[in-house]
Amino acid sequence: MTSIGDETGPPSPGKAKELAVQLEGLRGEKLRLEIRQRELEQEWDAARTRVYADGRSSSAWAASRCRIFANRRGHAEVDRAQE
Repeated sequence: MTSIGDETGPPSPGKAKELAVQLEGLRGEKLRLEIRQRELEQEWDAARTRVYADGRSSSAWAASRCRIFANRRGHAEVDRAQE
């Protein structure tokens, strides 16, 4: 493969066709990568939302359990005080 610095003058018709084919290939690859990037961004957003919701559910569950245990402990202390 030659570099731009190696080129002198306009490319030959064969070289121009080769470059046009390479350019089309690169454009197709760029489009494929842009589409994949959007897919990955959507997956990331969905996963982040799911993790956030799961975390909130876990936090709510933990808070509920803490209230239950605190309530039980309070009842146990009252029972002990009444004995």
